[in-house]
Amino acid sequence: MGDRHAGTLKREALSWALTGAVRYAVATALVAIVLAIALPDAGAERFATTAYIAAIFAAIVIGAQWLIFHRAGAGMVRSPTLNFPRALAFASGLTVLLVAASVLVGDPGAETALLVYCCAAVILAAVGRAGAFAWIHAKLSGGDRALATIRYGSIVAGVALLMDALLPGTISEFLCAIAYCAALVAGATLAWRLTAPTPLGAFLRQGWMESAETVAQLSAGRAFARLINASVVAIAASIVAASILRRPFSEPFAAVAYLGAVFAAVGVAMECWRRRAQPFEVVEAAVPSTRSALELPTRVAADVVAALTPETLIRYSAIAMLAAFVFAAPLWRRYGEPFAVIGYLSAVVLTVFLAIECRRALRKRSAKLQ
Repeated sequence: MGDRHAGTLKREALSWALTGAVRYAVATALVAIVLAIALPDAGAERFATTAYIAAIFAAIVIGAQWLIFHRAGAGMVRSPTLNFPRALAFASGLTVLLVAASVLVGDPGAETALLVYCCAAVILAAVGRAGAFAWIHAKLSGGDRALATIRYGSIVAGVALLMDALLPGTISEFLCAIAYCAALVAGATLAWRLTAPTPLGAFLRQGWMESAETVAQLSAGRAFARLINASVVAIAASIVAASILRRPFSEPFAAVAYLGAVFAAVGVAMECWRRRAQPFEVVEAAVPSTRSALELPTRVAADVVAALTPETLIRYSAIAMLAAFVFAAPLWRRYGEPFAVIGYLSAVVLTVFLAIECRRALRKRSAKLQ
C-alpha cells in the first residue's frame, strides 16, 4: 500500500474483484435457475428469486466496470489457469453464496439488503487484494501466539454478534454459536496466559511436552496412519449398512460412522502436526493392502495401549471431557448429544484413574511411615 505505484495496485485489485464478482454472479444465476427448475414449488420460488438477484447484480457490476475503466476490456484481468484447487475454491464459494442468498431472499424485502451485502463483499475483496488485510494481519499477529489468538478470537466474536444484529433471524443461532466458540477460545487462551507464570502453568507445560513426546512415538510407529485406515474402513462399512437398513437399526451404524469420522480427523491432525514438526523425517513404507481387515484395528489398539500410562490417561481424559463439553454446549441437542456422551465417558475414566492414583499415593505414604 505504500508503493509508489499504489494507484496501479488499487486499480488492479478493484479490477480483479469486479471480474470475480461477475463470474460468481453468472454462475450463481445459472445454478439457481437449474435448481429452480428441478426443485418443488417451495424451493423453486426461492432459487428463482436468487437467480433474479444474481442477474441484477451482474448487470450492476458490469456497469461499474464500464464506468470505472472506460475502455473496453480494461477492467478485465487475465483468466487464471484452471486447476483443482481453483475449481474447488470456486465451487465452495459458489455453494456458500447460493445457500446464503437463498436463505436471505426468503424474507420479504431482503433483496435490497442482499445487493448491499454483495457490493460490500466486492469492496472487501478489492481491499484484501490490495494488501490491507495482510497489513492488518501483521499487526494483529505481532507478539506470541497467545496474544494473536486472543485478538482474533475477540474480533471474530464481535463480527459474529454484529452480523447477528444485521442479518435476519434464520441464521441467528448459528452466528451466536460462532461468537460463543470464539469468545470461549479467547477466554481460555487468556486464562492460559495468566496461568503460565504460576506452578500450575509449569505443570501444564510439562504435561504438554510429555503429550507431544507420546504423539511423536505413536506417529513414528505409524499408529495414526493405521488409525486413519481403520477409521476409513469403518466409516465406509457403517455408511453402507446405515443406507441399507431401516430405522431404528440404521442409527447405531450412523453413530459408528460419525465416531469413525472423528477418529479419522484426529489421526489426520496428528499426522499433519508430526510432519510440520519433522518435515524432513523419512516416512516408513505404507501398510500393505494385503493385510487382513482385523489386523489394522488390533495393531492400532496395541500401539495406543503401549503408549498409555495412568498419568497420560488422566491427562487425556480431562482434555477429552473439556473439549467434548465445549463442542456440545453451542450445538443443537441432536448434534451435541454424541459430544456429551464422550464427555461423560471421559469423566468416568478420569474419576476411575484419579481414584487409582490416589490409592497408590496413599499406599506409598503408609509404606514410608512404616
